[in-house]
Amino acid sequence: MFSAENIIREFFSQFQAFFNKQSFVLFEMIVLSLLTRYYQDASLVQVWRWQDYSKHWTNIPRFVRCYKWEPLTLSNVLLRFLVRLFKLRELYFVADTTLCERYSCRLPCVFRRWILKFRRYGYAQEWVVVSIVLPRLMARERFRIYGLMAALWDKTKKATHLLEEMLLRLRLPEWCRPYLIVDAGLNSVVPEGWHIITRLRLDARLYGEPLPSRPGKRGRKPLKGKRYYAEKVFYRAKDKVILSYRNQELKVVVRYWRVHQWGYRRALVLICQPVAHPEWRPIVLATTDVEMSPQTLLNLYSARLEIERLFQDVKKNGAFGKYRGKKRVAHERFNNLVLLSQSLKQLIAEKGEITAIDLNEPWRKRKDAYSLSPNQLRRVLEAYHLSEKIMQLLPIQEKMQKIPFFKERIFQGLAKIL
Repeated sequence: MFSAENIIREFFSQFQAFFNKQSFVLFEMIVLSLLTRYYQDASLVQVWRWQDYSKHWTNIPRFVRCYKWEPLTLSNVLLRFLVRLFKLRELYFVADTTLCERYSCRLPCVFRRWILKFRRYGYAQEWVVVSIVLPRLMARERFRIYGLMAALWDKTKKATHLLEEMLLRLRLPEWCRPYLIVDAGLNSVVPEGWHIITRLRLDARLYGEPLPSRPGKRGRKPLKGKRYYAEKVFYRAKDKVILSYRNQELKVVVRYWRVHQWGYRRALVLICQPVAHPEWRPIVLATTDVEMSPQTLLNLYSARLEIERLFQDVKKNGAFGKYRGKKRVAHERFNNLVLLSQSLKQLIAEKGEITAIDLNEPWRKRKDAYSLSPNQLRRVLEAYHLSEKIMQLLPIQEKMQKIPFFKERIFQGLAKIL
């Protein structure tokens, strides 16, 4: 059983080689502050006022804007650390886009968008986020998702092209098999050597196996056969099977077809409809790994919904998208620091000693760490681990004469030790 202090110490030891001594201490404190909500100013402009450091390192905006470090390097270090820690052989990456509403259009890459949450037009930034899901927890139906990297989208390229560039810049181990789990909006991205798990449109161009060419016939070998329409095939099929998906039963038709948008590549196609709702139109799921079982495909695609919880966690509690600087690289660096803090929280929840937690609510039963919501898990980490364990890890030599923003009990205790 890993303890919380060992996880934090091993986590930060991976990134120490990419910073000098002075900036690494600030990097460590920023990640821990984003994890435990130590910042008090919503604008994140004057969070740190340390007299022991030079003027160049007095606050977060100067750190993310002026110091020369690449977010992609930190993402690759985190990926290698997770692969080694959990001994992964198959990597399941989840990617999606999300909007961050802005107060004006003066910030980088801000466009006028329709905000679905508020049902009105407004200014927003669109981000492409890549995360990774651990395969060992797939049977629990509550997945642990780790945020790896985030990139800001602009009008110079499509979101699919930006996602493909992000995936190609990841340094994957040679022995790992990478999978990409995306929704229908990003299913055209299939890097070389990757498998994709996605949802297709009902009118997607699906073809059967090509007929064998006759001997002595001139011309190229055919790439496709007869075209099939998924909805018609589902209602006419007599070989439907019942599979489970997120605690509900589905009628599934299994086919092996060639997909036009993937270069007529052979794929496993599932046409699904809930048993309890026969009036709903069926949905089509597909993967390029034809050796995968249909039930595994359903379980893996259900992991894509966990990225929505990631967005809710890092936006509501992790300051994702709240930076107000004027440089694009500073926005990307700060959001990647937020994803690092979220990954550290998930590591503590996965490997830490969080069992039989009392949330100080007598009407609630004791729950394990896998049944906690992100807000409950964050409160538990603040109250049980980070308030004491972080104090033990911080070097006493790095003292601060004044910490004006520490107001709560945890902050006052941390100030006394420092």
